[in-house]
Amino acid sequence: MARTDCSCRRATWTRSPPCSRGSTKTPRSAPASPARPRPLRACSTTSRSRGPTSRCTTACSRRRGGPFPEWLWSGVDADAYDERVPEPPYLSVIIPARDAGATIGTQLEALAAQNWQGRWEVIVADNGSRDDTVSRAEQWRDRLPGLRVVDASSVPGASHARNVAAEIASGDYLLFLDADDVAEPGWLAAMAAAAAEHSFIAGVSTPVHETASDSQSGMGRTTRWSAILPSKGFLDAAATNNLGVSANVWHEVGGFRESMLAGMDTAFCWDVQLLGHPLVRVDRAHVSYRMRTSLRELWSQQYRWGIGSVQLYVLFREHGVPRSSTFGGIVRVLGLVAMAPFSIWSVDGRRDWVGRAARRAGRIAGSIRFRVFML
Repeated sequence: MARTDCSCRRATWTRSPPCSRGSTKTPRSAPASPARPRPLRACSTTSRSRGPTSRCTTACSRRRGGPFPEWLWSGVDADAYDERVPEPPYLSVIIPARDAGATIGTQLEALAAQNWQGRWEVIVADNGSRDDTVSRAEQWRDRLPGLRVVDASSVPGASHARNVAAEIASGDYLLFLDADDVAEPGWLAAMAAAAAEHSFIAGVSTPVHETASDSQSGMGRTTRWSAILPSKGFLDAAATNNLGVSANVWHEVGGFRESMLAGMDTAFCWDVQLLGHPLVRVDRAHVSYRMRTSLRELWSQQYRWGIGSVQLYVLFREHGVPRSSTFGGIVRVLGLVAMAPFSIWSVDGRRDWVGRAARRAGRIAGSIRFRVFML
């Protein structure tokens, strides 16, 4: 990995200052201001994916809005800023979609409302939709000038759709969203600021349920990380509904594993980290995650996740991923049997029981399929 050290000249500024990578030019004179000027401290940064082309952003990111000047999201004339302000990354927002006609309009509306003025594009990768997903996405071309809708139907699966879009993406940084979620205001600016400093990032996903019941029922509980979930004794992982990676790293990894039945986001996170790129949390990048509303949808999702957890172990056990406790699995199965009569009396109780039971059933099915015992 290349390491690039850069320092900012000590200078006095009255507005968000740019960084200099060894430049000998004298900063422009700032207009008079009654406010006391603040000196720009020296800083250094480590490049993980771009090597010697890395820019000095550490000190600047302490100011409001991250390492980029205010004009990128406020509409202020860029000429008012020093020419040495680092150019922001070209962002490609990728959304895989299959039969998402009822929800994709809400996601595209949220993106159209983002206040980021840097270079970016949106790619909707249709994975063989049988509804009006494509036509609904096309309706947003006038409000999202960088919008492209591409066909990714040759192989079923969100991983294939993401890979197809990533291959044709024009940006040097890839951001992944889901068609049935909503990027909150400020999401794009926060991810762009983090993308300038890190090669692998994850925002915060907040579950939203359409009813008044507990949105976490049947899904397990969020950890202290919320967005980045530490695996027991192994590497961190985050969902692909709020994930970012540099295009260079994506090509280095080879994209998402299309053979995964479930857990492909975890597999991708582990693949990237095994190559030496840590997963960095972006606190200000929020996405609202739409929960499964019916018990049938919840069972199907959690059942696949159960199978996927066994497949993850088989694929990564040579790298040190721990095997789940057999005794603990047996205890959980017995607990599900014992709690079944008491879980039917409330909506949250039923959701919680169905989700947990589906995951255990999926693990049993995965154990049979991959010939390894994991409960």
